[in-house]
Amino acid sequence: MLRQNSESLIESQIKFINDRVKVTEKYASLLRTTVNDIAIREAELRDKYDEVSKICKDFAESEKLDTTLITALHALSNSFTMLADNKNLEAQRLVVHVESEFAQYATICKKIKEYLKDCGSTKDPVMALRQRRAGLEMTSNDSKLLKNSVDTKRILNELSDTFETFEQRKVQDFKSTFNNFLLILLKSNTSSLDPLTYSTRAISDVDENLDMKRLKEAYLKLNSDVVSNKIRHNRFRSRSMSALSSLFTKGGKKTMLSQSSTSINSNENLTANKDMRYQHGISDNEDDDDEDDDEDANKLNVKVYYESLCPDSARFINTQLTPVTLDLLQYVDLQMIPYGKSTYNTQGSDVNFNCHHGPNECYGNKIHACVVENVQSDSYRKESREQLVLTYVDCLMKFSRKDAVFPIERCANAIQYKNWENIEQCANSTVGSKLLQKFGDQTHDFQNPLSSVPTVVFKDQYTPELQKRSIDDFRSTLCEQLHKENIHAKECVAHGDAMKTKVSLVSVIVATVFAIFY
Repeated sequence: MLRQNSESLIESQIKFINDRVKVTEKYASLLRTTVNDIAIREAELRDKYDEVSKICKDFAESEKLDTTLITALHALSNSFTMLADNKNLEAQRLVVHVESEFAQYATICKKIKEYLKDCGSTKDPVMALRQRRAGLEMTSNDSKLLKNSVDTKRILNELSDTFETFEQRKVQDFKSTFNNFLLILLKSNTSSLDPLTYSTRAISDVDENLDMKRLKEAYLKLNSDVVSNKIRHNRFRSRSMSALSSLFTKGGKKTMLSQSSTSINSNENLTANKDMRYQHGISDNEDDDDEDDDEDANKLNVKVYYESLCPDSARFINTQLTPVTLDLLQYVDLQMIPYGKSTYNTQGSDVNFNCHHGPNECYGNKIHACVVENVQSDSYRKESREQLVLTYVDCLMKFSRKDAVFPIERCANAIQYKNWENIEQCANSTVGSKLLQKFGDQTHDFQNPLSSVPTVVFKDQYTPELQKRSIDDFRSTLCEQLHKENIHAKECVAHGDAMKTKVSLVSVIVATVFAIFY
C-alpha cells in the first residue's frame, strides 16, 4: 500500500510539474512572438522617421525665402533623425534583452519535459514487482526489483528539487525580462523627449508675417528683374540697329530704315523705363545698371576648424578672421567647424566627447554647433546669415570663460537674435550632441587628428605653408587666394595700395636716415 501510494505520488507530481512547464512554455512563446513583432514595427517606424527627416531636409534646402520655416524644417529633420536612431536602438534592445530571454524557455522547458519522462519510466520496476506479488511466483530478478523500490524516495526528492529550481528561475527571469522591457520603452521615450521639445519650440518660432514679407520682396524683385532684362535687351537691340544703320549711310545721311529702327527702339526703351519706375518708385535720375547681379555667386570657400576654449582660436577669430571676413564677406563662403582635436565614442544613442581643453569645452563646442546650425537671418535685417553667425561666434570666443560660463544670451542680444533660448536648449540636449558629432565627423574626414588649432582651409586644399600664412596675416592670404580664383575684391586692392604706401614711406625714411648719417 505504501509503495502504491509512492507511485501515485510520483505520477501526480510529474503531471503537476509537466502542466506548469507547458503553461510556461506556451506563454513564453507568445511573449517572444509579440516582442519580435514590436521590434519589427519599431524598425519600420525607424525607416519612416528617416524618410520624414530626408523630406524635411530637402524641403528646407529647396525653400529659399521663408527663413523661419527653413529653421523649423532643419530642426524637424534633426529631430526625426534622432527619433529614428532611438527606434533603431529600441528594436535592437528588444531583440537582445527581451525576445532572446523569452526564447530560451523553449529549450529549458524541453529539457524539463525530457527529464520528467525519464522519471516516469524509472518507476516501472516497482510496478512490475507489485504485479508479481499479486499472483506470480518470485523470480531471481525479484530481489533486484525490490531493491529498486528504494529509488522512489530519491525520485520524489529529485522531482521536488527540479520543481523548485525551475519555478524560482522562471520567476527571476521573467521579473528581470519584464523590467528590461519597461526600461527599454522608458529610455526610448525619454530620449525622444529632447528632440520633440526642440522641434516643437522651433515650430512655434515660425513667423508667417516675416516669411510673407520676405516672399513679397522676392516677388517684387522678380518683377524688377524682368523689367531690367527687357531694358537691357532693348539697349542691345538699339546698339545693334545703330551699327546696322551705319551700313546704309550714304553721303553722311542715314536711310529711312535706320531712322525708323532707331526711333522704334528709343520708344521701347522709354516705355520699359517708365514701367519700371512706376512699379518701384525709381526716379528718372537713378541708374538701373544690373550688370553685376551674379557677382555674389562667385565666392571662395573657407573652412575654419576651431575649439570653443582654445586661446589661439579666440585670438585668430577675434583679431583676424572676424574683421577681415566681415569686410570681404561678399566674396567668401565661410564655414565654421567647432570641434578641433576632440574625440568621441557612442554607446547606443548616447555620444560621449573628450575635448582638448576639458569637459567644459565640450559644452562650449555644442553651443557653437547649435549657433552655426540654427542662427538665421530674416527679411527685416540687412545682415546675412553668415554675418550673424560669425558675429555671434566672435562674441562667444571673446567673452567665454573656462569655468563653463558661456554668454549665450549676451551674444544673442549683441546681434539682436531673440531666440537665444533655442541655442541653450539645443546645447543641453541630445540635439547638440548630434550636431557636434556631425562636425566631429567632418573634422575627422579632413584630418584626424588636426595638426593645429585653429586650422584654415581654402577650397578644401590644405598646406602647412598656407596655414601658417593664414594665421599670421589672414587678410593678405585671403586676398591672394581670391586673386588666384579670379575674384576681384576692391577691398583687397585698397589693402594692397595701403601696404605699398607703407613700404614706400619706410623706404624713404630709411634712405633719409642713411643719407644723414653716411
